[in-house]
Amino acid sequence: MAEKIFYPDFFNDVFGPIMQPGSSGGFAGTSRSARIARYSVLSDPLTQRIIENALSTNAKVPGVKIVPGPMGTGGGYLFSALDAVREAKGYSHEKMIEGLIVAAMLGAIAYTRSNPSGERGCVGESGVCNAMAAAAVAQMSGATPDQVENAASMALQANLGLVCDVIPGGKEFPCITRTVRAAVTAPLYADLARSGIDPLIPYHEVIDAMEEHYKKTPQDMLCGCTCGINCSPSAHRCHLFQQTEYMDGKLKYKA
Repeated sequence: MAEKIFYPDFFNDVFGPIMQPGSSGGFAGTSRSARIARYSVLSDPLTQRIIENALSTNAKVPGVKIVPGPMGTGGGYLFSALDAVREAKGYSHEKMIEGLIVAAMLGAIAYTRSNPSGERGCVGESGVCNAMAAAAVAQMSGATPDQVENAASMALQANLGLVCDVIPGGKEFPCITRTVRAAVTAPLYADLARSGIDPLIPYHEVIDAMEEHYKKTPQDMLCGCTCGINCSPSAHRCHLFQQTEYMDGKLKYKA
């Protein structure tokens, strides 16, 4: 049985219990997946599967390594979309590998023209992940090279302007929902591209626009605990709670 860890009332009311992985291992016991399963979901089976995969990616199971790229857990979110599409559409593993190769190419373009990271805002993290996943799904579905690029361009354009505003002491919000959204919408942008929609701006120019916006914007307005959702009173309370004696020594990070 997984152990429930309850924070004080404020955290409990806002976020609910955290489920720690039990002796059985795996990701099935994570509370976020379990909560979704308890309700009558509105999304289609493919979306549900992507969400399940994505939440499992971030389950934080001790001893289980993750593959970051283009940001922490980004590789897992990317694969969450591709593997779910492969299952739903009956694509071969070879097709999925093609998609991963295309995703790597899009990532290489991003990193040769910019430095996609939180410094550029969340667009440099979940945004680039979204673009890579959209292009990969398009490739798997048999899209033309132009459609593959268009899928990536549309996905990245939709993320421009997002700041990196992880809430200190906020259990990785809003990062979790943004990266899940990046995975879930990958098939959407692939479908839009395959339908013939032209996003007007080539993918590499969207990367350049992200970089130019970074140069023109003060860093504290792009990334940190003073921008975005961190301007809200509740986020400030999370930050204060993290600094309390209750949390002292409980936060450990290992690269």
